[in-house]
Amino acid sequence: MCISEPYIFAHPRTGEPTVNQHSGWTTITPKTYNQEASSVRFSFRAAIWVSDRIKHQEVETTSSDVAAVTLQVESALLLLISIYVPYKRPQEEIDLQERIACAQDIIQKTREKTDSALHVYVGGDLNRHSNVWGGKEVAPDRRKDDWPILQFMVEEELDSMLPRGTITFSHNNGLHPTTIDLVLVSPGLQAAMIQCKTSDTDHGGDHRVIEARFQMPWEIRTTRRLGRNYDKADWGNICKAVSIIPRPRQISTKEQLNDEAERFVEAITQIVADKIPYAKPHPNAKGGGHHPSRHSSLHFHLYGTRRQNGEGET
Repeated sequence: MCISEPYIFAHPRTGEPTVNQHSGWTTITPKTYNQEASSVRFSFRAAIWVSDRIKHQEVETTSSDVAAVTLQVESALLLLISIYVPYKRPQEEIDLQERIACAQDIIQKTREKTDSALHVYVGGDLNRHSNVWGGKEVAPDRRKDDWPILQFMVEEELDSMLPRGTITFSHNNGLHPTTIDLVLVSPGLQAAMIQCKTSDTDHGGDHRVIEARFQMPWEIRTTRRLGRNYDKADWGNICKAVSIIPRPRQISTKEQLNDEAERFVEAITQIVADKIPYAKPHPNAKGGGHHPSRHSSLHFHLYGTRRQNGEGET
């Protein structure tokens, strides 16, 4: 279970920030605390609960808002990252970039250390709006800060699993529903996904619980997808293909602008797929392959607690 903004209290004996412990579960929390927090309640804002039935190992992080753990599932290694990103002006861009950089560093270092197939799951309250995951209803002026997340997804080959436009947060009065909680997974988990949806159970928070379930065996090729070789691209041919993309008619509404932008992005994506070759794998790259395991399923839950006064803003 990935938790954003867990309930934190001072340990009665040590005074250290801690969370509730549960029998049969191990709690993974950041060891770096927010020294500027107004109270112990905000010492860190991400946590993971792992079933003791699964072999796991905590991963050290450099952020008080990022927790990580690796799970050994048959012959594959699963990296689970819980992340929280605050939204406080004028720090919102720096806050986002710092936490994304932390998550990316964890992924890259874990990949370098393992010979197993690596699957990546990133879940949390990222507090950012985008029509990529929020749908067409997201106002253009609210999308301006999604770029670091999109770049992170491209570089680490992650895809958003919630159906586009799924509401994950609304204010207590029910107003301003939006999508700010994300589940991002690598290709192997995407292929194994059974479902990813918000839970029907209300846990009393203003964020909705997200349930993700994956089917094993993961009989899929788990090598890292090859990047494009842009040096070998015929840019003259590409420019010609771009120039003949049908131009939009007169745009008079935001909805029409969104539709045309999506159509243009789809056209560019297809041109890239058709005209830019893949790069050859590096000779020292670690191989993957098929990693079958026993038939079973793996469950993840993403929880966001009720937002605390004075800490964070949607």
